[in-house]
Amino acid sequence: MMKRIALLLVAVLMAVGVLQAQSCDFAVRAASGQMLHYKVQPDGASVLLVAPRTEWPYYAEDEKPVGEVVVPGTVNHDGHAYAVRGVGECAFYRCEDLTALVLPEGCERLGAQSLCGCVALQRLELPNTLCQISDGALAYCTALCVLRLPPAVVYIGTSAFACTGLCEVQMSGGQLRLCNALTFTGSPVDEEAKKAKNAPPNEVFLKCDPVKDGKILR
Repeated sequence: MMKRIALLLVAVLMAVGVLQAQSCDFAVRAASGQMLHYKVQPDGASVLLVAPRTEWPYYAEDEKPVGEVVVPGTVNHDGHAYAVRGVGECAFYRCEDLTALVLPEGCERLGAQSLCGCVALQRLELPNTLCQISDGALAYCTALCVLRLPPAVVYIGTSAFACTGLCEVQMSGGQLRLCNALTFTGSPVDEEAKKAKNAPPNEVFLKCDPVKDGKILR
């Protein structure tokens, strides 16, 4: 029953995009060629990567980043250099032709639904500074099969990896605490863990909390 509810929830999120994304302050073209949008944070020295619009649809079809996106560690605008500290809510929501995303050191979080519905995403490189993966961040990334979690990650939100193609999750060191029993719902690694241990992988993690040198293999 919980799994059915989780799948329904994720399906609704995919259909309507319930979150309001953060507003964009400026855009800069990345070295990989895509125009990326940023929101200046209250400290005045850092930015979040955001979508160009605050409400669904967050992108016009011709605005969506495609291919491999390499996010810079700093961006320059109007004579100011800003450190990129994270990926905001819905920043790449349903960017269906995004195939790879490389995040820089200094990036600390993936916002809610930030990569939800990126069905072509096959590679995600997370920096060692990443500590938070929010609700639904990678839901429906069906082409993503392997993910390495940096040791700094301490929080993973509800349905963060729901309905992904994940069959292998790697982590080394750290003290990971998962949010609840729905984190991996609908993914291959969830199904395999249930067959092997009669429990989803996040429940296995919770029993060993804090986790050190953990690895789940299909």
